[in-house]
Amino acid sequence: MEQGLQIVSESKEIEEDKNWWKIVLIGLFDVGVSVLSFWYLNQFLSVAGFSNFWLLVLFFFLALVFNILTVFLVKRLWKAVLIGFLEIAVSIVWYAKNFSAEDPNLSRILVLGLAAGFYFLFLGLRRGNKMIENSLKTKFFGTSRRMIPMLSAGFLVPFMVVFGLYFFGWHAGSPAMGRGITDGLIDAIVPFSSIITPGNTVSRGESMKELLRNFALQKLQSTKISTIDKSQTINVSYNSLPPDYQKQLLDQMTGELEAGLKSKFSYFDSRKSVADFAYEAASDYFNKLTIVFGSSAPVLLVAVLFFIIKGTLVLFYWLIEFIAFVVLKILVVFNFAYPNLETRTREFLLLS
Repeated sequence: MEQGLQIVSESKEIEEDKNWWKIVLIGLFDVGVSVLSFWYLNQFLSVAGFSNFWLLVLFFFLALVFNILTVFLVKRLWKAVLIGFLEIAVSIVWYAKNFSAEDPNLSRILVLGLAAGFYFLFLGLRRGNKMIENSLKTKFFGTSRRMIPMLSAGFLVPFMVVFGLYFFGWHAGSPAMGRGITDGLIDAIVPFSSIITPGNTVSRGESMKELLRNFALQKLQSTKISTIDKSQTINVSYNSLPPDYQKQLLDQMTGELEAGLKSKFSYFDSRKSVADFAYEAASDYFNKLTIVFGSSAPVLLVAVLFFIIKGTLVLFYWLIEFIAFVVLKILVVFNFAYPNLETRTREFLLLS
């Protein structure tokens, strides 16, 4: 018996990158969606707005999808890493061109943040590449599931750095900047407001009194109300009560909600709009953080926001994997890529 282990590989084709123009095309798609995600982040932070937020989410998801596909379609790790580097480098050049003149020190922080993003991107690409190399059969979902946490961090870290620099650096203390962000966040959660108040949508232009009154109305309509009829306590629906009694209960509950908010927020005024209250609440919260943590408060706030978004993103991993899987199958159907098979056998020792 020969000494040492032998690996026999039998395949019609060697597993290597052969089509350079397709690799370049993949790289262009990766860099393109990455740049667009950073651009819409800039748009969202600059002018806020519902559409900019959702376009940011869309291109962020697409960036993750295309990076997953890169690992499966590009065989050599260094090529995938080069594409990842270009994704970050182009964004560095764009931001440096626009903001380096405002404060060189903040631009250095930006470069460090983007470099940290590239490091996580590299870890995700390397993890996926090694899993594919060490597997006898391509396991798409198993591999992509292990890659997404690092790949998502590769984009979220620079996103959070840019957010921090916008809010606490380039536009520090700007009320318009703060209002733009809070208004944009309110617009972004409007589609989900029907979950909290079915049948009603939250508008940042409506008064807090209107918002609380709508919430109280939904609460009353969804619960049974105890009343006394002929010395017996019975439960009836809100809509079956006389109009005067309905108004009395609605005013009472609305007043209780207003009193509760007033006890927690001294600046609360039910006549103010939802947008005004949200901005004042965010400003007050940050001021309290600054008192407690001093100059490290911005870093803490950005870190908390990062982990909140990262934790929320876990709920959508399946969607990102599914989209990437569907796109990969479409590429195979249209002969952009095709599967091949390599059989491996190895010599091993058993105790006699």
